[in-house]
Amino acid sequence: MYEIAPLLKDRMISLVKFSDEKWTLESLQNGTLYLNTLEYFRKLEKETNERGMGDDNEGRLILTELNIKMYDNENEKLILSGKAKSSAIKTQEDSEKHVLCTSYIDFGNLEIIDQGKDYFKSNIIYTEEQKAEFKKHFGKYALIISFTEFVNNINDSFKTKGIEGTSGKVKYSDFSINYMKRLDPFIGNTSDKYLWKDLYFKNQKEYRLTILNRDSEKPIKIQVGDMSNYSAIITSDELFNNELIVESHFNPETDTIKLE
Repeated sequence: MYEIAPLLKDRMISLVKFSDEKWTLESLQNGTLYLNTLEYFRKLEKETNERGMGDDNEGRLILTELNIKMYDNENEKLILSGKAKSSAIKTQEDSEKHVLCTSYIDFGNLEIIDQGKDYFKSNIIYTEEQKAEFKKHFGKYALIISFTEFVNNINDSFKTKGIEGTSGKVKYSDFSINYMKRLDPFIGNTSDKYLWKDLYFKNQKEYRLTILNRDSEKPIKIQVGDMSNYSAIITSDELFNNELIVESHFNPETDTIKLE
């Protein structure tokens, strides 16, 4: 039986957008991107008192175990010092950034069930914890979108409309520890700061598109190309119960190696 090479396992195949409302997925499939702000997702956790789709730390710099010193602005004399267990820093600019959040399927999700000389067929594997979390927080329907076609569509559409965006896999980190790799994007004010979330959310395997030049307090819609030819809407149960088969083709002369 073939094995998927470790270097290939992180390569994305498809994006997955979940929803309890099928019409919202049909709208996205037709090319309408509906994007909420980071502030919306912060408020969502507070309003629902639940972490899942909502996250009070979205786009904020979280620091822990701090030594705090305050100085007089005129004479620069120290007026207060002490310790703080944690601090959360946000800006209005970051709060008004709009994001499209999806999950993703990569080759690491696949389990090979059949093969031929130049192909293999596989199931998409989710842990029971992931299944429960997606169903609880994200919905009973799933829109599966070809990753490569999606990226090409976004790049072409945004170029035409003059929209600046950035995208990538979300990186998960223990927010109780002040890791420099997480702090650096905030210090340097780079767009990578929008791709960090706490380890609590790691089961979501999120891929995020962030709009950089359409800041506002309200949600926005962006029309891109139709995605119907390279996407499909199924139920979450169909996705999680191995009712979707992924077939991959390759050149056996150049794309495989013999393991000793």
